[in-house]
Amino acid sequence: MTFEELVNDLMADEYNPNKVNNFLEAMEQTNKEQGERLQELLENRDFETLGRWVWNHTVEVMEGYANDRANYEIDNRSKWDER
Repeated sequence: MTFEELVNDLMADEYNPNKVNNFLEAMEQTNKEQGERLQELLENRDFETLGRWVWNHTVEVMEGYANDRANYEIDNRSKWDER
């Protein structure tokens, strides 16, 4: 399985941004600047932009997790293959 295939599989299941727990995890990963931007969007009632930002942030965080996990899996598989 290639790196990309593994990431796609992980994004379709364990790190799926459509899952509520993954969404909440991504929101916990916001930094101070991002939190200020979210607050600004809420105060301005710019819900369309807010929705896009939240979705993109969730996908980015979950892709990062999936990439890290895929790298770990491939690295460990390579170590086992060397033995």
